[in-house]
Amino acid sequence: RSARELMETGRDDTAWVKVQLQELSNRWETVCALSVSKQTRLQQALKQAEEFRTAVQMLLEWLSEAEQTLRFRGVLPEEVETLQALLHTHRDFMQTVEEKRVDVNKAAGMGEAILAVCHPDCITTIKHWITIIRARFEEVLTWAKQHEQRLETALAELLNNAALLEELLSWLQWAETALVQRDTEPLPQDISQLKTLITEHQVFMEEMTRKQPDVDKVTKTYKRKPAEHPSGLSDRRGT
Repeated sequence: RSARELMETGRDDTAWVKVQLQELSNRWETVCALSVSKQTRLQQALKQAEEFRTAVQMLLEWLSEAEQTLRFRGVLPEEVETLQALLHTHRDFMQTVEEKRVDVNKAAGMGEAILAVCHPDCITTIKHWITIIRARFEEVLTWAKQHEQRLETALAELLNNAALLEELLSWLQWAETALVQRDTEPLPQDISQLKTLITEHQVFMEEMTRKQPDVDKVTKTYKRKPAEHPSGLSDRRGT
């Protein structure tokens, strides 16, 4: 108002006042634009931070559940079909873990984007959470692979032992039949023939001795095994 009054009452100062008013208007518009820009950046930063926090929280919850799933693995079943079903279920779990890598990388990418623009005081915290989600994911993935290998090894052992058991039973049936048949036959009186029979029986006994480890192996297969304690997983929860 004073500027307008000055323009109306003092013609000599009119040009100067117009210049000052124009500068005032320009600066006001500049400040308004900067204020709007600042508000937009703050809102974007807040949105980024909230999205990063939500992504990290969801990953930590999933990782905790995955760790619990892997942590409590009891005695492996002794039936082939049951073990095959367990392996199939675990492979589905493995696929889920691999798919989660996308979410881990996405969350880490959010953190990296924040690091590029955040205040120096926030850098340590952001880096901490990026490290945590990556490290715990790799722990889960490593232990899941180890358990998959354990299941595959156990299944292969069961299948091998089943084949070995069938082979031993077949041999024992033959051996029993052969021994019974020989016992029903009268012993020869000829010394050379007796020596031949003794030699044949010694060969049979040697074969039995060679098969003893296989018999022991098959027998021990059905003994209970100790529960698995996954020492590879730490008890860290965001630390």
